[in-house]
Amino acid sequence: MASDNLNIVQYPDADGHKAYVKTHVQAVDGLSDDLAKALEAGNYFLLDYVILKSANGTKYKLFVSDNGGLFTERSDA
Repeated sequence: MASDNLNIVQYPDADGHKAYVKTHVQAVDGLSDDLAKALEAGNYFLLDYVILKSANGTKYKLFVSDNGGLFTERSDA
């Protein structure tokens, strides 16, 4: 699998635990209306990967490792 480094900023929460910034689904470009509604309603999906499409149409699978690292793999799907 191909891997690219992606810096995701963590900050400590009030108890000193690792935390990440949350955003509203309205801030995500290209999110389908159905998915946005599901997320707003608290309906989350547990997936092994998601397929994202770049601006030029190339598709990539986005995975998360067991230690929380993100990596991508080009997809023909």
